[in-house]
Amino acid sequence: MRLMSAETLEFLKYCKLDRINVEDLLDKISSLKRLACLNLSGVAGNIELPSSIQKLRNLQILVLRRCTKLHPSITSLKKLIILDLGSCPLQ
Repeated sequence: MRLMSAETLEFLKYCKLDRINVEDLLDKISSLKRLACLNLSGVAGNIELPSSIQKLRNLQILVLRRCTKLHPSITSLKKLIILDLGSCPLQ
């Protein structure tokens, strides 16, 4: 999957990714400054959120499945209202 440039997606507020390997896209997604909802519930494989997630300052909803590791920087998401970690084998 080829993701459009960050400039093209500058005003994107909702992003749902299904049935793809999202690992390579997570750093690119973090450049979407206006993103309010990120739904990764249907992605393939386990997800390890990188520290760059903290760049999503407007993120209000984060939905994950099969997330194996949350970076501590997730606590800097001050606008986050909903964090859905259903089926995440976190330790």
